[in-house]
Amino acid sequence: MNEIKQVQLQARKEREQFIKNSIIIISRATVQDQCELSEACIRIKKLLENYPELESKTEYSVIQQMYQDLSSFDYLEARSQLSSQEKYGQDKKRFKVEDTYRSEMLKSLNLLIQHFEANQ
Repeated sequence: MNEIKQVQLQARKEREQFIKNSIIIISRATVQDQCELSEACIRIKKLLENYPELESKTEYSVIQQMYQDLSSFDYLEARSQLSSQEKYGQDKKRFKVEDTYRSEMLKSLNLLIQHFEANQ
């Protein structure tokens, strides 16, 4: 029984480390303009669900706000079903959302990098 608990604990630690690393990598790539802001927002929002104490902090509220604004856009399979004109229309709106939140999001992403690097 003790061995099973140790294996479960190790698996939990590895998963948590993977999530932390993912947040750092996505945040860095976005700050360095290697990842679109909207994609980073969606991915980081989902990863932060594992850290409700961070997700609820005001310095990260922009992630939730931007995520809400992006939630109406099609993605994956639904996006592939759109015509080129529909995709273009959604992209224009998405770029506008990115421009609206860019400055505040980049600040939040830098704070996330600092937070998770300090707690490694």
